[in-house]
Amino acid sequence: MEQELLLSNLKAFNLIRRAALEYNNEEYKFYNGGFIKYSIKDKTIFIADIYIEPELRGTPVSSIILSEFNDFIVDQGIFFIYGYVMKGSSKFNKRIKTFKSWGLNVIEEYDTHVMVSALVSKLKGGSSE
Repeated sequence: MEQELLLSNLKAFNLIRRAALEYNNEEYKFYNGGFIKYSIKDKTIFIADIYIEPELRGTPVSSIILSEFNDFIVDQGIFFIYGYVMKGSSKFNKRIKTFKSWGLNVIEEYDTHVMVSALVSKLKGGSSE
């Protein structure tokens, strides 16, 4: 039991450390197994980063985090959500598929990234379904 607690605390510390290294006046919502970095302005939320612990990627944890974050943004009265997905990664197609499964659509394509967005009322998951 003590070993599990120590491991859990170490994971939490590493999440906080990773977030602190990337801090640039954005907010963080921490979950068991990951975090979402975001900023809110005028009922619009920009997703700067979604981080899931490597050993939990591809498991139901990602869906649980997205569902809980969806509940959070609905509670905040957010109307519009957007973010960028960087090209050039071997995981690009998987990330686009994940965002599309959440209800976001690719709206702009650039040389280095694509922009995804949606009305919050159109997201799949959480209490806004």
